[in-house]
Amino acid sequence: MDIIVARKAGDALTVEVKCTAKKYAWVINNLTSLGPDRHFVVLVSYEDRIGDPRYAGASRVSSPIP
Repeated sequence: MDIIVARKAGDALTVEVKCTAKKYAWVINNLTSLGPDRHFVVLVSYEDRIGDPRYAGASRVSSPIP
């Protein structure tokens, strides 16, 4: 996990961020979670523009992983 969102005592969400410099070169075959209903994945693609400091990247957020 990359980010923990603490809500109240004993209640938290986790967020995993996956990035790629290319448009579709995702490596996500290693996604696991002990609490899949509380774990989200954010996909960030730099769409072959990783060298352009003006481009922030395109992102997508998944629903909880299975």
